Amino acid sequence: MSENSFSGIIIQPHDTPLSQLLSQHREILRNLSQITGIGRLYPVAPCHCLVESTIPVKELKKQITHCKILPPQLQEGFLFRPVEVVGTRLQELPSQLVHKILPFLSEQTLHHIPTGFIFGYINSPQEEKAIQKRLVSLSTSIQSLNLRVFRLHQIEYNWNHEVPASSLNWTMELPQWVKIASPH
Repeated sequence: MSENSFSGIIIQPHDTPLSQLLSQHREILRNLSQITGIGRLYPVAPCHCLVESTIPVKELKKQITHCKILPPQLQEGFLFRPVEVVGTRLQELPSQLVHKILPFLSEQTLHHIPTGFIFGYINSPQEEKAIQKRLVSLSTSIQSLNLRVFRLHQIEYNWNHEVPASSLNWTMELPQWVKIASPH
């Protein structure tokens, strides 16, 4: 892995739960922008959940027996969806990658990047309590998403030292579909 790339494995929900997840994120961002102002709320794309694995994706998919996306939370300014997964562990996005997505955050200040699906960043510490309160009220109507079918992708991020986020690219290998057996 070079200084300008990162390789890992991501969880990607199947189309219907992915559409539901992204729709919820847009609604949350829209509502929170009324508190923070558009200039202090930054959508984060891509919305990926990185897993930690030293084994190939084909082997990893056989180990996962449970995957659930929980309601949104706010931690260290990051809006994210925690994920419960059995059979592997989640991994933080590397600080250099987060810096490339949100260039105003320095790599040196990124110590506690939450794991799960990061979909936004709020740069408004003075309004944190109001934001947290509004997020809790928005989250009450958001159910956890049990992922019975989802994809695992080997992904590689590449970037150059230019400032625009457009200098970040990623490629994904073909998916490995995971289908979790229904509990009896």
